[in-house]
Amino acid sequence: MIRSFFYFFVFLCLASFAGSNYSYAFKTDFHGHLKSNYVLRDTNGFQNKVMDSVTCSQWLTELKFDLTVRPEDLSLAGFKVSKIFMTYRGAYDAVFDVTDKWDNVREKSPSDFELGKDDLKVENDLREAFVDFTTRFGSQQSIAVRLGRQIVQWGEADGFNVVNIVNPQDNRNKIFFDNPEDLATPLWMGRFDYSSGMIGPFNSIDLQFVLIPDIRPHQFAPLDQSSTDPNDNCNAPYAFGFKYVKDWGIPALTEFAEPLLKLHNVLPPDSKIIGIINEIGIENGVSVNDGSVLHMSVVPKIAALLRGEYTATPPIEIKERVPSSNIDNMEYGGKLRVSIADSEFVFYYLRSYADDAGIDLSRGFTESALYLDHPKQDMYGFSFNTYVSCINAVIRGEGNIVSKVPFYDTADPFTPLFYGTLPEEVFGPFIGIFKELEFGLDPSMKGYTMHRVYQSLLGFDKSFWLRRLNSRNMINASLQAYWRHISEWDYDPLHRPWDQENNYRFTGLFYTHYNSGRIFPQLFVMYDTEDAWMTSFSVKYTRDGQWFYKLGLMAFWGEEPNGDGTSWNKYSSNAVGPFTAPVNLMKTSEISFTVGYNW
Repeated sequence: MIRSFFYFFVFLCLASFAGSNYSYAFKTDFHGHLKSNYVLRDTNGFQNKVMDSVTCSQWLTELKFDLTVRPEDLSLAGFKVSKIFMTYRGAYDAVFDVTDKWDNVREKSPSDFELGKDDLKVENDLREAFVDFTTRFGSQQSIAVRLGRQIVQWGEADGFNVVNIVNPQDNRNKIFFDNPEDLATPLWMGRFDYSSGMIGPFNSIDLQFVLIPDIRPHQFAPLDQSSTDPNDNCNAPYAFGFKYVKDWGIPALTEFAEPLLKLHNVLPPDSKIIGIINEIGIENGVSVNDGSVLHMSVVPKIAALLRGEYTATPPIEIKERVPSSNIDNMEYGGKLRVSIADSEFVFYYLRSYADDAGIDLSRGFTESALYLDHPKQDMYGFSFNTYVSCINAVIRGEGNIVSKVPFYDTADPFTPLFYGTLPEEVFGPFIGIFKELEFGLDPSMKGYTMHRVYQSLLGFDKSFWLRRLNSRNMINASLQAYWRHISEWDYDPLHRPWDQENNYRFTGLFYTHYNSGRIFPQLFVMYDTEDAWMTSFSVKYTRDGQWFYKLGLMAFWGEEPNGDGTSWNKYSSNAVGPFTAPVNLMKTSEISFTVGYNW
């Protein structure tokens, strides 16, 4: 944080005092808000019984402001310094003071990107800090250069990140449908924009390039066990998805992970875990390479021979493995925008590291750790929007192809799982169980496979009269249909339990205003074809545009998954989707109260 302020201060000084004239005039804008948000969560869900199991999940007081400085006559190397911009956000979450529900959230990890309780409780962040340099040539053409920490928004979608993947998301203390900029993680980057102005039939042709040496992943709440209770997983208020995964277990590992992890505690330092896995779950034991079975009852005896104890399963850590932020690992991309008549067409390309990680299981038994990998990928995208005057509506859409996306998959690695040789004398009389013991995880085993992904979205925006609801102002509607396809993928409840080959979602956003804009109701509805609904309703009231008050209701509806592609009451034949498996949000409902002041 201190380093960020230092770099920005140095950059501001260089921009302010460069050039031949040291006397400048400035125009400044200063905006911001102070607000407090109190959230009650029904952990049984509104669909079961409203507010019968309630806990406070957030009491977040936030100060956010932005400062814009516009020099009137400041230039550098032929470029005018047109804007200097900074956004700051500080917050304190008192939920950790008013309830002991979240006491078991772990403390901060020494590793980057692995957060702790302090990161959730206090935020002190210089979010954006950049300088804009512009120059014009000819009658209409211009070039703009933006250097610093910034957020770049691409695409036409609301609530979906199809082509909008330049900045990774930050879900440490927010759910997925908040303001997109509040969910974005700012990155240090260079951004270069060229605008042609009007050329022939085109209103304009614009080019944008981004160079990003700052590599960051999708940021989650703390994912590991707490120091006070190693058996209590992922207890941050907004880590419920990962908590479900760790409590549910990894289907293909649960049959043999525990005995192997326990045995790992007693093996000599230079040896590793025993066994070749040909089948899972035979007599609650571990199959070995000659077809025999190392039964659970043998494990304590082997431990005794090794002069150790048969101890409890060690906690499994989750560790981020993110490429270093430097020029060699730099992400880069760009977009081409063409505007003609009432339509815009944009083409995108981004070479980056995957924000959403693949789960590497290759050290799961030797280190009791799961690593989150972020492989390289290429995104090719397209978006458009057009105004259709005959129906007074806007049609918009976007789509992309992502070359390599990691998905949890244990179908392939389980044949060549183990390798190496353990000395025969270690086992004495038990060596008759099998002739040759092999041990250690094959380094090629990952626990995920890479697949090409296709995504598309079509949106329809229109305002219409519904005078029974509002006789003075129109109802604004925004409808969307989303589709995702995973290439060369077959769902398997054991080895590929979290994703279907195709996923479809439909959303509707409806809003209007009353009393000259003082009352602003909004309804959002989402339906996932895996039998999951999400609804969000809010009413915001402001008397003078400064003080504001907001009441919000959010709930997920649907059948809870079994983990085998079915729901608990068998109503859903394929209960696998973004909100059912692996995260299981079906029991999540919230009521929020917000009061704030804008200036």
